[in-house]
Amino acid sequence: MTTAHAFDREILMAYFDGETAAADTAAVRAHLDACPDCRELQDEWRHVSAQLGRWQVDPAPARLASAPGASSAPVRSPLGVAAWMRRPMAWQRWVAVVAPATILLAMLLYVGNASHAPDVPDVKEMSRLDGVTPGGGDAAMAIPAEPPAPVGRSAPATPMIARVVTLRLATDAFDVMRADVERLAAAHTGRIASLSIGGDPKRRSLSATLRVPAARLDALVAALRALGKVREESVGTEDVTSAYMDLSIRIANGKREESRLVELLARRTDKLADVLAVEQELARVRTEIERMEASLRASKDTVDLSTINLQIDENYRAEVALGPLTVGARLRNAAVDGVRAAASGVIDVAVTTIEVLPAVLLWALVLAWPARWLVRRGRAQRGPF
Repeated sequence: MTTAHAFDREILMAYFDGETAAADTAAVRAHLDACPDCRELQDEWRHVSAQLGRWQVDPAPARLASAPGASSAPVRSPLGVAAWMRRPMAWQRWVAVVAPATILLAMLLYVGNASHAPDVPDVKEMSRLDGVTPGGGDAAMAIPAEPPAPVGRSAPATPMIARVVTLRLATDAFDVMRADVERLAAAHTGRIASLSIGGDPKRRSLSATLRVPAARLDALVAALRALGKVREESVGTEDVTSAYMDLSIRIANGKREESRLVELLARRTDKLADVLAVEQELARVRTEIERMEASLRASKDTVDLSTINLQIDENYRAEVALGPLTVGARLRNAAVDGVRAAASGVIDVAVTTIEVLPAVLLWALVLAWPARWLVRRGRAQRGPF
């Protein structure tokens, strides 16, 4: 169209479909009378509309026509479809708006999922890549991308209970207690973890820690009670089943990870950085496994071997009185007491002298000049004889 137009194609389409207001209809009609290009466009659209109105669908096959409820009447294109097809600008604008919005929404969802993805160490990421290494190498170091299945969490057949017994005894036969404790521990297939003897000569004490199989704990405690009079006894228990299960599962998973790292190291490339990264991760995993295995053995040891904290106190021994002393014994005791008292007196005098002497010397130095002045003045007043 080479002439200027007062109406765009949207308004013209609405006029052709009879959808414009009365005021717009008169203005469009006046424009069509004066514009041959728009009249030509009107004729083309009417021709297209007429063709769409005459369009028919081919008859259905005989097998479908014979079906119940089937109709052989030709299907005509609905007027609404023909009217919509005559509006190319409407559906083009709809596609131009919806398509970018759909693409933008998909990009936002992808970025959101990527930002919330958990961080994975480089070595583990290497093990999941199929034929790609962190340094850009080939598939020589690749291993299957599927992670190992988690180890099943199976509980032990019986609860794992650690038992600790505290026993305190008093006895008169303290001299044989150590030998008896060692004998009883050996007889019940136990062992002495620690043993110490202390106290003053009048009241000694023995402290020991015994480890004995859990099945023999009650028998050994009963035998130890017979060594003296029980002053205190207590029993403590601790359920370590859950901790034991957790350590077992973590160790199993750690060994699976170790196997994968060993396989990854066996398929290594010539890239030194990749090899060092795998070896460093393998060393960390092995150290963690050894630490957890040590904790697992300690937990199992507390269950298999019960603990007895034993303390044996000697009964207090009072001095024995031997009756009245003889004359000679009394004289000897008196002489000893005299010498002891004299020595004590000498020591007291010496201590007192040492304590007082510094103060006496200080005051003597302070008062020496005034005393000398007084003596000279007294002599001057008396005059010569």
